[in-house]
Amino acid sequence: MLDTEFDFEDVSSHNNHSDFQRIITTLMVWVHSHILNFIKCIQSKQEWFKVSNSRRQIKRSIRISIILMACLLVFYPLKYLVNIDIAKETTTINVQNENSLEDKADLRKADISSFIKQVDFSRTPITSSMLMQNYEKVFLTGFVSNINVEQTDSDKLKNLETSHMYDVNFPDSGKKVPDIKQIEKDGRKSYDSITTCEDLSYNNSIYYSSTMNILGDDLVSLRRTLLKADNWLVKEVQDKDDKLKDETEIVETQWFRFGGSSIWLEQEQCYLVFSRIVYSRIKQKNHPHVSLIRGQAFDKNWKEIQGKKIPYIDVQLPNDIDTEFGKLEEELGVSDCKEFINDQINYDFCKVQQAKSHLQNLKRKDTVSSKYFVTYPVVFDIPFDANGDWKGPEDPHVILRDMNNTQESVVLFNMDDHVGGGRRMFSYMPHRKLDNIQRLDVPGRQLRISEKNWTPFFHPSDNPRSLLSRGFIHFIYSFSPLEIFRCSLNDGICEVVFDADTLELSTLNSFGGMRGGTQFVPLPKSLPRLQNKNIWVGFPKLHISNCGCGDIFYRPMLSLLIESKGVYHQELVVPAIDFNIDVLSWDLLSDQCKETNILSPNSIVHWDVFDQNSKTKEFQDYLTLTVSESDALTKVVTLKGVLNYILGIYKDKDIRKEFVPNREADVIISKTLGCLIDEAKQNCRKYGDKHRS
Repeated sequence: MLDTEFDFEDVSSHNNHSDFQRIITTLMVWVHSHILNFIKCIQSKQEWFKVSNSRRQIKRSIRISIILMACLLVFYPLKYLVNIDIAKETTTINVQNENSLEDKADLRKADISSFIKQVDFSRTPITSSMLMQNYEKVFLTGFVSNINVEQTDSDKLKNLETSHMYDVNFPDSGKKVPDIKQIEKDGRKSYDSITTCEDLSYNNSIYYSSTMNILGDDLVSLRRTLLKADNWLVKEVQDKDDKLKDETEIVETQWFRFGGSSIWLEQEQCYLVFSRIVYSRIKQKNHPHVSLIRGQAFDKNWKEIQGKKIPYIDVQLPNDIDTEFGKLEEELGVSDCKEFINDQINYDFCKVQQAKSHLQNLKRKDTVSSKYFVTYPVVFDIPFDANGDWKGPEDPHVILRDMNNTQESVVLFNMDDHVGGGRRMFSYMPHRKLDNIQRLDVPGRQLRISEKNWTPFFHPSDNPRSLLSRGFIHFIYSFSPLEIFRCSLNDGICEVVFDADTLELSTLNSFGGMRGGTQFVPLPKSLPRLQNKNIWVGFPKLHISNCGCGDIFYRPMLSLLIESKGVYHQELVVPAIDFNIDVLSWDLLSDQCKETNILSPNSIVHWDVFDQNSKTKEFQDYLTLTVSESDALTKVVTLKGVLNYILGIYKDKDIRKEFVPNREADVIISKTLGCLIDEAKQNCRKYGDKHRS
């Protein structure tokens, strides 16, 4: 039986598919999962009785699968079967639509069905549960900043002209005469007064999953592992009074886990989650003694994988690693004693000896393994000066670099740094053994005392040209005004590639309430590329104060970033999204608005297009997002229709093909910013009214 209820009506209304098609698709996914299981069994040469509790159960599944497949062949077009390829899982098909379009507005009409058919969805994180779970519809109001001003002015002036006509009694004439003086006066009005927030607003819907996974961790086990380690950190994560306390009490009062940032690593078939772990000597999560970065691995269904090994990409592995590990165990004297199975006395003696040396041999094996692999879960060894409080890496965010058929996670965090003269940003490559940490610096620019919230994204120009180089990474340093850095992953040296001076922006375009949230990612690979343009999507964080819900209010935003010939702009911004979550209060005791009310976007885990409607060209896309409540609870929410929402602005709004830096840019951006701030504050007030303390 399928383990999740499937809301046919909701999904079909979104994708404009018939109920029959959706049922058939659901059956195909189920059959597909069964077939993959059978293939796995055959490939691993397992015995039937080891795979299932009973042979009868498997035979029954085979019969059902055969019957369903027969029905599919009769009732459903054979060509659709290509969409869910039952290919072997030994290779990854990296599908990239190499076609290119000149106009970004044409993206919403692009036919990508042929590219979707090439995707092996068994390798993606899209599961039957993801397809069949219930989704809720939510309308989002966003604001565009690059509308066709000439068209707006023309329409408004026509209305002004009509409104300022008056009757004059000319003989034989009933015509109206324009009020020239008033028209001239109104004609002198700026874009700011002619263009309203209604002109700039964009309303459409997306869908979010009704059920959200909650990610946890075993902090008791984590603490035990740290205390067993023979390194400098041991004395920093315990007190002299700990011996008098129960370890559960210690963990509950002095150890805290903040929100997790995650990506899907297709080559390893797992999610990786990076979280901040805090140890506080005064039992306050916002007053840490030290912070650490924790790494965890999860399968497609968000079940944690213990002992997941991921190889370092800069260390040469033996060709047959399993064989080499077997030889290593022999060398260490590890044995299962099978050679004495017929000699009970020697067998028992062997078992006793193995038990005595088991932990020591295991430790020796792990020591060798650590030279080649990162084993999850793990606390990463990031050196720092622990003299004082608020030490160690904070606020880790991860971004995936997919280059030359190699996927690599890059973690960004901030940390107090006595060399840099304050809190500085760092890049960290957890799957590199050599020189994996870089402090980011911008020569010639005076950085703030506390640097944080840099938003990472990869530009096509960031790929290295030399095998000796690691390439570059881009950051949004500030959203308003928009400032972009480009930093080397070799030495951490950054340069400013776009800032307020590029557009000669005034102080009208300064808003500190839009801050770093998730990384920014390009549109899904199955979409065509744009000529001389790049597009990214991200979820920044709204941070405003005293707006009607506690003292501080955090919410996810949505932003569409476009670059053309070195000029960047945000073409669409959604001020606040909450997915109808009743956010936990800071004390974790209620959902009332008091003190700090935090719902933070942490990461875009993945974004894929699963299908496309052949008639409407609408996309069936799935975007997984991690958010955190009150810096304590990490939730995984799946979104549908984000791609349709974003590209819908080119249907509903008259958007310019290019963003042209000119005198008008300052006024255009500031007008959109004003509308955005007003809408954000209104959202805060509405939420506060429903959650009064």
